[in-house]
Amino acid sequence: TRLQLAHAVAMLAIALSASSPPVAAGRLRYGAAVLMGVGSCLFAGGIYASVLLGRLGHWSIIPSGGLLLIIGWTALAASALLRSGDRRSA
Repeated sequence: TRLQLAHAVAMLAIALSASSPPVAAGRLRYGAAVLMGVGSCLFAGGIYASVLLGRLGHWSIIPSGGLLLIIGWTALAASALLRSGDRRSA
């Protein structure tokens, strides 16, 4: 639940920081939020399902969710780098 809460806060911060950024950085940031949302649902949902139901529907749900979370954080970092690069050139 802590991991899910941390990603919910991160997605909320991404949504609140949506102030007309450069196009590429904005798309990456939006993609990062989507990836974090889907990854959080798969990762936490898979863990909740395995605990509550006693079995997991498919073994790859939890690792797939974790991978999407990692890709989401990478996309967020890339958008921050693009945004800082645009500020330096302006």
